Amino acid sequence: MSFPPLMIEPQQPAEFALIWLHGLGATQDDFVPMGEALNHLVQRPLRCIFPQAEHQPVTLNSGVSMPAWYDITGLDLAARQDRQGLEQ
Repeated sequence: MSFPPLMIEPQQPAEFALIWLHGLGATQDDFVPMGEALNHLVQRPLRCIFPQAEHQPVTLNSGVSMPAWYDITGLDLAARQDRQGLEQ
């Protein structure tokens, strides 16, 4: 199931856009307050876009399903990661 991104639109036509990818286990809703705060602080009209990762099993977390952009197989930087998931 694909989720539409949450978007915070400025009151004037946007000049800039911020795309914020949440972390493992988080959701797009977690950073909406930050986007709203940024819209009040920035001197230019800013569109904030918050995509949502799909729920999927994460190997690092014993296969528990959670929002993740790709499968994380381990913390070792030399370990093979989920290249297909990263590209998707």
